[in-house]
Amino acid sequence: MVHPIAPKNNVYKEFQIQLKSYLSPQRTISSLNQIDSESWCQETIFFPRGFDSKNIPDQKIQKIINEIDFLDNGIVIFVGNNKVTVLIPPLPMMIEKSFPGFKSKPIIDLLNNCPTFAVVLIRLGNYAIGVIKDHKLQSSKTGSRLVKNRHKKGGSSQRRFERGRERQIKELFDKICDTAKRIFTPYENEIDYIFFGGDKHVISNFHLRCPSVKKFDQIERRLPVHRPGLKALQSIEKEIWKTHLIEFIETQNVLEENNA
Repeated sequence: MVHPIAPKNNVYKEFQIQLKSYLSPQRTISSLNQIDSESWCQETIFFPRGFDSKNIPDQKIQKIINEIDFLDNGIVIFVGNNKVTVLIPPLPMMIEKSFPGFKSKPIIDLLNNCPTFAVVLIRLGNYAIGVIKDHKLQSSKTGSRLVKNRHKKGGSSQRRFERGRERQIKELFDKICDTAKRIFTPYENEIDYIFFGGDKHVISNFHLRCPSVKKFDQIERRLPVHRPGLKALQSIEKEIWKTHLIEFIETQNVLEENNA
């Protein structure tokens, strides 16, 4: 998974950044309780899924948000005098509101929710498909299909090889698509979100070959998986629920604390 912070501007000169990434729901709630107990938060701002950071009037907040790559699920910002903590939720936030002081109930409600997930894990040659409901893998199918590695030699033999390889990839995608339809159809009206995991380019090409998966609400965050299989499916919900917390402390304030 791509890290949610990417140094694009000069924010690292203005802030000291501390990452608390990949937190489980329990650790996220514990971190929220710590923020509450420290009593520094003066305002909590909820930005929903699909919000536009250009509409944020506060330049400091906008600069911080612009440093974060993954905003598809919305974000929550806890604001203090010289400190800002950003929470990137594992699932979409739908609330758009600002609260005085510390407010965590909408996040905790989201973390305590129990949605039904469709999961498709793909790497060339292997796939795993499943439905997770009530925190259990209810239905699944794993499989493999031969896809040859790329041919490094040139000439007509390479072109024949590439045509054969493209055919193998299409056959793999069609097999995955048919299997996904069979696994997902009994839960079609229950599935809240669909997640994909594996190789980015393979997943993008699969979408083009299997438009039927677009009927589900897709979470853009790509799940990390080394080898799709039953073991990966059984542990993937832990990845789905992981949250990012990113703490920004203004550099001047950090220097003052260190020199005190």
